[in-house]
Amino acid sequence: MFKEKVHRALPGIPVLLLAIVMLIVPVAGILTWLIVWIVDLFYLAGFFTVQPNQGMVLTLFGRYVGAVNDSGLRFANPFYTKKPVSLRVRTAVAAAMVQNLLVVLCGEVSAQPILNAGTLHH
Repeated sequence: MFKEKVHRALPGIPVLLLAIVMLIVPVAGILTWLIVWIVDLFYLAGFFTVQPNQGMVLTLFGRYVGAVNDSGLRFANPFYTKKPVSLRVRTAVAAAMVQNLLVVLCGEVSAQPILNAGTLHH
């Protein structure tokens, strides 16, 4: 059986502030400054956002690393591939289950069943 691994991605705001400071603070020498800029641009590829009721699956060269379920701006290894996954419960399946239950209980269901505060009308 497959078990989900929760990956603790870093919060994005402090990491983003560090990246901005790295871009602004002058470094000794133009070559060092250019290297810091290139590394920082590569570093920015690790940022991603997770929406509410969404998760992000992280893979490293096709191998599952973990999943991030905390919403907001996050940071992980820039080499990770990040794919969104919906954590929302499918309401269409739940509606079909309710309709099947009504068929079993009532024998028939009209075109639009009415469920009103626990009472069933048939």
